[in-house]
Amino acid sequence: MKSVLVFTTMVHLAASSCLNLQNLVNFGDSFSDENRLNYIYEHQGLPPAGAILPENGNTTTSGGYKWPRMVARKTGAKSFNYAVGGATCSNKIVEREFVLTPGKPFPSVLDEQVPAFKADLEFDELYGNRTADNTAYAVLIGGNDLTANGFLTDSNARDTNITSYVSCVW
Repeated sequence: MKSVLVFTTMVHLAASSCLNLQNLVNFGDSFSDENRLNYIYEHQGLPPAGAILPENGNTTTSGGYKWPRMVARKTGAKSFNYAVGGATCSNKIVEREFVLTPGKPFPSVLDEQVPAFKADLEFDELYGNRTADNTAYAVLIGGNDLTANGFLTDSNARDTNITSYVSCVW
């Protein structure tokens, strides 16, 4: 319960201190995913191209609003959410198959989310007003990298370690 209160306080402080925040671009796992995982599953492993998924209210994996939506509402910023529930930082560190679409790797931050963001930059209607002064970028990742899917059970890729993971996030 303490961690939830600390996180909520951090979100509130971050949101109130970014007076000019117009765009929030985030990457991550189920702590941030607002329904991208379901979209990818329903479209045979393909992420949405040139479109940001609509606000999904309380039908997320947690049954409630995710932190990016709360920050967007608090600041009036537009939320660009690339997070996918179950994601790791990179398949080169913690590799696993996406069981919902057999034969395809799980959509990780570096291997799917960041390339999807870069592809979306080509669509002016999405990112027409994005500048360094009005856009914040966030990565919330680690639950799947460090626990049962990754380092905790020695399921990480050969010749990788915690430093590999930290470098990936950075």
